[in-house]
Amino acid sequence: VFAGVMARGGFDVVVGNPPWIAHAGRAAQPLPPAIKQHHVARYPAFAGYPTTHGLFVSLAPALLRAGGRTGLVVPSSMAELAGYAPTRRAHDRLAAFPGPLIDLGEGRFPGVTQPCLALVSERRSGGRACADHGAAWPITRPDLDDVGQALIARLAALAPLFAELFGERVLQSDPALREHFTASPAPLGRITVPL
Repeated sequence: VFAGVMARGGFDVVVGNPPWIAHAGRAAQPLPPAIKQHHVARYPAFAGYPTTHGLFVSLAPALLRAGGRTGLVVPSSMAELAGYAPTRRAHDRLAAFPGPLIDLGEGRFPGVTQPCLALVSERRSGGRACADHGAAWPITRPDLDDVGQALIARLAALAPLFAELFGERVLQSDPALREHFTASPAPLGRITVPL
């Protein structure tokens, strides 16, 4: 459809707010096995934490001409979580940042409670040169004053807390488990305490 654009090297700009859909983890949306296998085989960004927005992040720079720009709104967690490293790597091999990314924070858009950032990058030969491809992305927090920035830097320099201190301490239910709780006349299996 865009053969003429691609023949001259690609788009000048790709701008958007891709759908934030996770296909793994607690909030996983189902994906037909054939489509999942296709994405895993074709898109390195689908390794690690497979998400639809990760596919957009890896495809956007591939559609650009040299020097073209990408502007996407994505979850802030994409900038540093280890599961997103394959997505960052796929992006970074083609594009670099003109400066730190802007963390837009939480509640910037109506109905969106997850923190987000503005991914602004440029298609460059060799991609991101200032760091290993897939390393954490540079972020700035314009909502913080100098005291807040200094506090964040001080906390980041501290030794990390033990992983055992974190985790889900409650029971999460899904429709099948809810049916088990409500339809069973008595506790079954490993669930021995009635609710």
